[in-house]
This record gives sequence, structure tokens and C-alpha cells, in this order.
Amino acid sequence: FRSAHWCTPRLIAGLIPFQYVFLSRFGQALVTWYKGAWPAGAPCIHTVLSYLLFPLMWVAFRIVEFLFKIQRGQWGSYAPKLDVVADFYGYAHVLDTTFLNNWREAKLQGKKGEVKRLVKDGVETESGEVIEADVVICATGWKKTYDYLPTNVRESLNVESDGLYLHRHCIPAKVRDISLAFC
Repeated sequence: FRSAHWCTPRLIAGLIPFQYVFLSRFGQALVTWYKGAWPAGAPCIHTVLSYLLFPLMWVAFRIVEFLFKIQRGQWGSYAPKLDVVADFYGYAHVLDTTFLNNWREAKLQGKKGEVKRLVKDGVETESGEVIEADVVICATGWKKTYDYLPTNVRESLNVESDGLYLHRHCIPAKVRDISLAFC
């Protein structure tokens, strides 16, 4: 892998469904108090609350990151560089626990780096290391882009660094006749 991302467990600390924290109105409020008011402009109270509650939310999301590190074993080179909120809204990985269980039992192995080429019985990395493998998963990653949309539409969407803020996660407030999925 080239860069590590937060792997969101289905149950945070084995108790709280991740949707309650990241995909609910309550979760959006927590994120807003941590990252700031909504980009379309928010009532003054939201802006004031985001300033007042930021320190508490910063600590709360560091605790969430710590729990994720414990649950997913994301230490060392597996530790993401982005904070959990920015990474979740930019990449959103929710893994099946089968992968994690096999990884913990050393049935799977992850390596940070790039594959230079496939060789007999495995791969050769850019560093010259040859890794024997029965199966190679080519997970190249992706980056969001809105270049396919006309300039005036992109400007109206108000694209943020972590994507778009959309009603029900698919309908932009300022652009008619368009719905976007996975943005």
C-alpha cells in the first residue's frame, strides 16, 4: 500500500455502530463542532458552538482514533497520516472482519510500497525486494475528482478538500437537475 487509511470498524469499541458516529445527525453535529460550520453557511450558534466545543471534540476524535488503532492494529507504517474525520469523509473504509482476523493470525501480510512488477511466484517492489505470494491483490486506490463536470457546476458545488456536503449524501443544494453518489 502507498498510504494508510483508517479502517473503520463496524462497531466502535465493539459496542457503537460506526453509523451512529459518522452517518447520523448526531455524528454530523460532532464532526461540525470539530471541523467547523457547514460550508453553505450556518446559523451563528453553530459557529459559536464549533469554537467552544472544538477542544472537547478534538480529544473525543483522538480517543476514537486510539480505539480504531487497537481494534484494527493500525500502528507504525499502518498508522494513517490524516485524522479519522478527514480520512473517513475522503476515503471511508469499512472492512469485513474476515480480513482483520486473517491478518492477526498471520495468514495475510501487508507491505507498504509500490509494486514494480509481477515475477514468478510473487512481486518485486520498487525497493528491489521480492515477495513470494500466492495471491496479489492490486488495490491501487483512487482519488476523487470532479473534472468531468462543467466549471460553473464545480464552482456551484463548492467542492471541499474532503468532498461535497450534500443533502442525503447525494443532492447538492445549489445545483438543479443533478444527483451524485459516492462523493
